[in-house]
Amino acid sequence: MNSPTPQQARISIIGAGPGGLVAARILQQHGIAVTVHDRDPNANHRNQGGSLDLHDDDGQVALREAGLLDEFFELARFEGQEMRQLDAEGTLLAHHLPQADETASPEIDRGLLRDLLMTSLDPGTIRWAAPSHRSEVRQAAHGLSRSPTARRARLTW
Repeated sequence: MNSPTPQQARISIIGAGPGGLVAARILQQHGIAVTVHDRDPNANHRNQGGSLDLHDDDGQVALREAGLLDEFFELARFEGQEMRQLDAEGTLLAHHLPQADETASPEIDRGLLRDLLMTSLDPGTIRWAAPSHRSEVRQAAHGLSRSPTARRARLTW
């Protein structure tokens, strides 16, 4: 079997969450075509939840690789790095107050992070209302599905 070169590959990512969107961004930066399939009907279909801490040894590494670390720092809340440890009675056992220049684990609202990642992708990268179950994706790829969701996704494989 001959594998396609990276520029000829057709890569699909299932899910427009932070991991899928960062992966898509990194692939696009390397000239590799990618499509992100998400089952939500559109980007604003549901609330993305609360905030995330992105640590300098994991989430920030991915954003650096994606070329988005500076933009992340513009949106992040560094005061979210303050930590307190209390015992069962509420007595303060430890208190970490971050330094002004500390960037180890700032918080960001999930919606802001998702917007940052989505807008960094080429237009049309994300296909909304796409099938999400593996068998649905496989059937849609081979034209076997009669699912309205799969037809709306217009998968091209």
